[in-house]
Amino acid sequence: MERKRTRRTYSREYKLEVLSYHYTHGEHRRKTCERYGIDESSLRLWLKTYPIEKKGVSLQSELEEAMQTNQPQELDTQESLQKRIEALERALEYERMRCRGYEKLIEIAEREEGISILKKDGARQ
Repeated sequence: MERKRTRRTYSREYKLEVLSYHYTHGEHRRKTCERYGIDESSLRLWLKTYPIEKKGVSLQSELEEAMQTNQPQELDTQESLQKRIEALERALEYERMRCRGYEKLIEIAEREEGISILKKDGARQ
């Protein structure tokens, strides 16, 4: 008797959690899939859907827009200041995650290619 596979759906937050783990730890896709109990094809699709340069793992769209507009905002209440702080903290966390992803990418490329990509401290120019 053939068993039917049910299609699993995942929330965007869960996908981004898996992707952020994958980018920050630099694990092979198979290891990440085993850790989270997902199909490797799902992870491949998510990697294409939410590459590290796009908004999925980077800043959220409303934060990007707020950062790009250099118009001074009316911050006269404690509540609005608190909201601004929280938005900036989220933006900082997303950018740290993005930076860590790039660092891992460079580290893996250096290890696999056997060349130094970044300049070392104290290098003469």
